[in-house]
Amino acid sequence: LAALAAQNAELDGLIGGLDEAGWALPSRCLGWSIADVVLHVAQTNEAAVASAEGRAAGVSAVFADAARNPPPGATVDDMAALVVAAQRGSSGREVYERWHASAAAQSEALGHQHATIRRAEGPRRAANSARQ
Repeated sequence: LAALAAQNAELDGLIGGLDEAGWALPSRCLGWSIADVVLHVAQTNEAAVASAEGRAAGVSAVFADAARNPPPGATVDDMAALVVAAQRGSSGREVYERWHASAAAQSEALGHQHATIRRAEGPRRAANSARQ
């Protein structure tokens, strides 16, 4: 979780001060702007939150725009591109706010999962230690 927080802080430092022209710049992902890449990260975060919370319908909803009629032989990358294309068009500030909210929600959901797993492991660890 610390690495995730550091990664989010680093990304925030890179994109937090962008103006609209900066958001529109091309990224290293062919055909995607900076805004497109950050939108994709937000969508992925939202799917991770839904998954961590056991909401399969929430995961499906993130990808619903692309999943309706995927082209034959579509790859995961193709699907990601379709989802970004379906939701493209927000201002850079709106994309930033969506990413920021999704990053916070992801950290919270994964932190909750981590705590739940640790609580469940407690009795097993104690039993394993006693056997050794």
